[in-house]
Amino acid sequence: MNIRLLVLICILASSLYINGFASSENPLDFDADTYRTKDSVLLELLEAKKQLPPSIVRNADSTRQSELFTMRAFGLSAPTANMLKYDVEHYWIDIILNFSVHDIHSQVTITGKALEDNLSLIDLTFRSGFTIDNITANGASASYVQNGELFTVYLPETIDSAEAFQITAQYHGYPVYSGTPQSNTGGGLSYASQYTSQICQTECEPFGSRNWFPCKDFPFDKADSVDLMVTHPEGMTTSANGLLQSITNNGNGTATTHWKTRYPITTYVIHFVTTYQNLYEQQWEYAPGDTMPVVVYAYDNYPQAVDNYLTYTIPGLEVFSDIFGLYPFVDEKYGNSLYDLWGMENQTMTVLVPPIAVEWIIIHEMAHHWWGNLITCKNFHHIWLNEGFGTYSEALYYEYLYGTDFYHDYIQTQGCLNSGSVYVENLDTDNIFDGQTSYNKGSRVLHMLRGVVGDSAIIEILRNYQSDPELRYSWATTADFQAHAEAVYGSSLDWFFDQWIYEPGNPHYQYAWINLYDSETGTNQLGLQISQTQTGDPYYFPGFSMPVRIQVFFDSQDTILTVFNNALSQTYLLDIPLPADSVKFDPDKWILSTVFETDFVMGASVKTLDTASLNEFYYLELNAIGGTPPYTWELISGQLPYGVTLHNEDSSYLAGYPSYPAEFNFSLRVTDSSNPQNTDDIWITIVVLEQGYICGDANDDGLVNVSDAVRIINYVFLGGGPPIPWDAGEVNCDGNVNVSDAVWITNYVFVGGAAPCDC
Repeated sequence: MNIRLLVLICILASSLYINGFASSENPLDFDADTYRTKDSVLLELLEAKKQLPPSIVRNADSTRQSELFTMRAFGLSAPTANMLKYDVEHYWIDIILNFSVHDIHSQVTITGKALEDNLSLIDLTFRSGFTIDNITANGASASYVQNGELFTVYLPETIDSAEAFQITAQYHGYPVYSGTPQSNTGGGLSYASQYTSQICQTECEPFGSRNWFPCKDFPFDKADSVDLMVTHPEGMTTSANGLLQSITNNGNGTATTHWKTRYPITTYVIHFVTTYQNLYEQQWEYAPGDTMPVVVYAYDNYPQAVDNYLTYTIPGLEVFSDIFGLYPFVDEKYGNSLYDLWGMENQTMTVLVPPIAVEWIIIHEMAHHWWGNLITCKNFHHIWLNEGFGTYSEALYYEYLYGTDFYHDYIQTQGCLNSGSVYVENLDTDNIFDGQTSYNKGSRVLHMLRGVVGDSAIIEILRNYQSDPELRYSWATTADFQAHAEAVYGSSLDWFFDQWIYEPGNPHYQYAWINLYDSETGTNQLGLQISQTQTGDPYYFPGFSMPVRIQVFFDSQDTILTVFNNALSQTYLLDIPLPADSVKFDPDKWILSTVFETDFVMGASVKTLDTASLNEFYYLELNAIGGTPPYTWELISGQLPYGVTLHNEDSSYLAGYPSYPAEFNFSLRVTDSSNPQNTDDIWITIVVLEQGYICGDANDDGLVNVSDAVRIINYVFLGGGPPIPWDAGEVNCDGNVNVSDAVWITNYVFVGGAAPCDC
């Protein structure tokens, strides 16, 4: 091999390793709309609900009747069809607080535009119970209908796509804070006096904004900007989103504070706190000569909370800006405020109760400005994109400060064994803010993804995701994030996301091992058996597929081997330099699981499982490890490929000429000669292709290029999917698929080396 080629191969291999064997393709080169259409759960749910019996609602046609009945029966956890026909651009909220009787007088103006022609009405969300003083639409008096939380305003004239509308609602009454902090229904506006004498405050996730102002209270529609005017007793302060515009003394014992944000913002993080507080301000120099205000609004008598904010906020912004990309609201501010509820990542103004204003919670809420505020989950089915990411960011923050060992220790504190799915199936009945699933398991999913793709690749995925112009200051689903993960990884990750996001539970592993010696080749081998035993769990998923790291210790040394485990019971034969002294399963605890070591009895395995081709000779050797020979094999379920038979002779194998193209799934059982006899079952899938394959086309895309070398390296080093078929990756005629095959392909692609299989 010439020096130029050797250098090229080394550069390629290093790049693939550092980037988790990422594809050379542009990681943003995908059709985001295609991925978004995969998330049809919300609309399907709405359409299913419309099949319920209709209810009589005044001034409504039969289609409207069914929809309104749905909303009353289930609550507005999903938007109406009409809400998908317009876009909110601006909220102007003018609210007068009365601390004597705890009511509000408000005027709210909503500006938007139609997304379809012939728009005649606007559906909003707004809690019933307020007295409506006046409603106008496009400057004219407008009629309206309120049914539960559904507030419908009829436009004086229909408008067409891209045409603007403006609705103004004047109302007064007693606001509510429904539910309890972090409950599914929790949120709204409340007056309180727990940590200070008087306070009026909001906390609105998931559906609480509708409890104090009319809006489209779903996370997918962000207003481009918001103006918030709060009239309050003179001497109080009001903190809110964005930048302070003015404080006006009204001359009657009240003042009006005006805040404005010009960043897109979803309703549940529109927020204010009005109380007696002191203001502390720092300046963060985020680039040479460029600064941003960092503010703290705090009660008297909580100096530790103030000190924590002042100590951890700017370092946290620097850490996350370095990891993810610059703080996304740098043209406004980062704010912290004390209040009387719990804790919330309101955009540019995080709030916490004094006792929990501690480092890790300050950091968690800060992380939401990337994961939740910059990119918001499209709906709360995907809340893990906010909370799981925020929880994982805590671990990344501590890793940045204290190193990788601290990171791994911190991840292990995020308990979530035997829990439900990360994806929230039912927004009406499931706990959206389940600490085990939405938070901890969501974080552990990212940790496991890091274990699959590599340390640097997970950061590349996160940075690409947050910098995607289609997603920044907008919304995303799990499919959008998966698309970015796949772009970096270089192949499909359906197998990973399907099981860890949409299915419950986690694997319970049992493993056993035995030292073996191959006298023909003179090599030491490790017989490894992995079983999954989670069948009795309350949250049961039958079989997880994961690359598993195995640490083998021998003669004061150790090595890490990786196997891909995707069945309830699998046995592997692994080459090792010396007999093993001990074996550790998943030593760094990448996988959310339980692990138990057992004694090795007997296992069934196959040497290289290959794809078959129609009418071409096929051979598959069967191996039994442990137990007492001789062994007998039998078919116990499924169908062998037509034309292929099972042989029990001096050795056991499958052989023949496949005569029908299809996927064949079957189970074999091996029985030894012990007394009592030992048995083990193995599940095998053989795909018979109608046509042959292209040697070197390891990813089955019809081409031989560098992506095929990437797939082979991924398969060899990270336990990724094998070449399709396996023989397509065996390009140097040595009977194995290994890194030398990737080198051969690279040589062929870049410097005109010999073609694959030209040997």
